[in-house]
Amino acid sequence: DDRLRFAALLQPSTSKLDPFTHTRFRAYTRDGELIWLEQFSRPIMYGGQMAILAMVVDITDLKHAEDVELQHRAFTKALLNTGMALSSTLDFSELIGHIFDNMQHVVKYDTAVILLKSDDDTLDAVARRGHPGDREYAQRLELKNFKYIPLVLETQQPLIVPDTRLDNHFLNHPAHHEFNVSYLFVPIILDGKPLGVLSLGSSTANFFQPIDAEYLQIFAQQSGLAVRNAQLYKEAQTAAAIEERHRLARDLHDSVSQTLYSAGTLAELVPRLMDTKPDRAKVYILELEHLTRTAMAEMRTLLMELRPDALVRTELGVLLWQLCDTLKGNVPVKVNLNATELLILPEKSQIVFYRIAQESLNNIAKHAHATEVNVELSKTDNRVELCISDNGRGFSHDEIPPDHYGLKFMQERASSVGAELTIKSTKGTQIILSQIIV
Repeated sequence: DDRLRFAALLQPSTSKLDPFTHTRFRAYTRDGELIWLEQFSRPIMYGGQMAILAMVVDITDLKHAEDVELQHRAFTKALLNTGMALSSTLDFSELIGHIFDNMQHVVKYDTAVILLKSDDDTLDAVARRGHPGDREYAQRLELKNFKYIPLVLETQQPLIVPDTRLDNHFLNHPAHHEFNVSYLFVPIILDGKPLGVLSLGSSTANFFQPIDAEYLQIFAQQSGLAVRNAQLYKEAQTAAAIEERHRLARDLHDSVSQTLYSAGTLAELVPRLMDTKPDRAKVYILELEHLTRTAMAEMRTLLMELRPDALVRTELGVLLWQLCDTLKGNVPVKVNLNATELLILPEKSQIVFYRIAQESLNNIAKHAHATEVNVELSKTDNRVELCISDNGRGFSHDEIPPDHYGLKFMQERASSVGAELTIKSTKGTQIILSQIIV
């Protein structure tokens, strides 16, 4: 291709007096060595005929130095971008996406896989890039079925397989090289211990070079940091969720205990008053019925908190009904619930809708002094909307103490699933939570 390009460049110069020309091209020496040449030429008249005066310089070393400089520059930029990603997000998929994208600028590849070692001598494929088609791939692989990955984990050194067509292990396991004929394996090491392997594949034989292995080790280390960050983030989220459930369970337990104690006291009084003060006894019976219903509602909510998996398997309208029933048991308020849609949302969205409804109704019970509450759950096309309003005294954001984080947590919950939360409060309060469910 360089020969044709060079001929096309010189052709106009032989037909007219074109200005100075300059180009770089590749050529082979008589020994078959590939070199880079740079030529400078201009047309001249020589002996009454059109000719070309050209100077050709071997720039192979210069071109190599330029390529190395460009590669180092790309490597530095890729590391900077990946470092910024590591400091800006804790989402594992997003982090790995950044690492794969930036790695491609430094070490070209056709496929990439991050394999993490489990305690039971298996490998978990936690991230993939570049595999063709929509085929399903095994997420858990038996370590004993691989020859080189255990070696990389043991030695903690990178390993290059130049051509799988010449390797007995790959010839005996054709599924291992369905798309690639060369591989580069690099250990993922954190705190001196191997976590797994970063594997790159190419459809070209002898594609990966030792310099690629050196560069890839840095990205493997960043992959390890991404894994650790994701693990710590998940552990923190789990711990926070458990603590929140325990707090809610403690509050509900105390509330149920108080309600049952009051109900028990009334149950003891009613028989004594039936003969002497029947009117008072009727009032106590109604109050006892109210306390019993309240205890049952609180007990259902308590059981739901102790079995969080039930939150994602129960229809959202039923969950709202339980919350509304608990509210009516705690404060003298009329509650209107309109939730005709039979909805079970995706797990994270279901929990967010439930928690925000729970927090909203708790705030009404504690602060609103409302006499009527409206709760409406609706679905239009793929948008789900929850509206909770009351006729209470409302509030001003400026009046909220700095150590009260309820509204902030509600906003954070909504944002975590891409939902919109609107809170309006003048005469009464209206809370609208909406999300497009794909």
